[in-house]
Amino acid sequence: MQKLAADILAIIGDYQNDLDVHLTNQSIIDWANQFENADREFILSEFLHLLNQGIYVSKLRAKSLLLARIEEIRTHYKYASSIQFLKETVFLDLQNPNKSQKEILTLIDEILQNNYSLKLSDCGKSTKRNFIYFDDSVNTGRTLFTHLKTWLSQESNGISNLTSVSNNSVRLIVSTFCYHTWSWENIKWRLKKELNNDEITKRLDLFFDYAIENHPRFNNQKMNFAYPIENQPSLVKTFLHQLHDGAIYNEDKAYRPASKPLKETFYSTPENRNRFESIILNEGINILSKVKKKYLQHRPLGDVSPSYKTFGTGTLFFTWRNISNTCPLVFWWNVNSGWRGLFPLQNRGAR
Repeated sequence: MQKLAADILAIIGDYQNDLDVHLTNQSIIDWANQFENADREFILSEFLHLLNQGIYVSKLRAKSLLLARIEEIRTHYKYASSIQFLKETVFLDLQNPNKSQKEILTLIDEILQNNYSLKLSDCGKSTKRNFIYFDDSVNTGRTLFTHLKTWLSQESNGISNLTSVSNNSVRLIVSTFCYHTWSWENIKWRLKKELNNDEITKRLDLFFDYAIENHPRFNNQKMNFAYPIENQPSLVKTFLHQLHDGAIYNEDKAYRPASKPLKETFYSTPENRNRFESIILNEGINILSKVKKKYLQHRPLGDVSPSYKTFGTGTLFFTWRNISNTCPLVFWWNVNSGWRGLFPLQNRGAR
């Protein structure tokens, strides 16, 4: 397992280095050793395969992607000059200080100074034409929806931002390393309904690097996340059956149809997908069984809306700065269950 651990470390080794976290070969092996003996090497091997699909964004890669994104958006809106584009662009700063947006904006400020001789504070000094909301990933979409709705409801120069976006006098842009197709469609639908405006879904532009294709009504989705089939041990079915009374939606989507995806392109083989998903699902249930204080959104495959009768979001995407709580618990749960997640965290999973 040493070689597998070293190859994994080469990809995820800068995880939270800024917070003095330093993963090692041994910490990766220690994580794997929590699984059943027969599954340990398999878990590392399959996880390495998944990492090679681009599901981890290092800090260095993030800088490269953000620079490319600036140029992608500039080109998309047909600006001949990057400087002109930046002078007409406002980088929205709406999240709390400990969230990803602040860190991304810090990187963008560094990129602007190194590549354009501009500071973040210099942007938007000309006509405010483009408003960009950066985030590392759009998972459940709750945070993004709330911020977009609030911003659209505000006014600038006596005109609501919603009106300005709807009539195309300004552009509202979301940029993210990763997004879920189902969440994005839900965000647009909710904005349309709650703001009573049909134009917003046509005017809201999304730029991304990686898509988690999980929309149940879209054809040919890759299903590149953790989504188990129904052939599971009885404890899995018992867990789903015993979810709290408020979990009433999407029970018909709790299990992945065995015939989907039509072609496996994410996991190494269809058989290995089934085995990997089953292992982390069962271990996640085991983790939750040992937790004294439970929260309604906690599920073995990651947090989800408490009203969903499913096993969790199943996100398999990570960055240098964080791991989403929508990822399977085996990757991030910390203490009070005897489990140590692969990616160390503070004050999460400590129940």
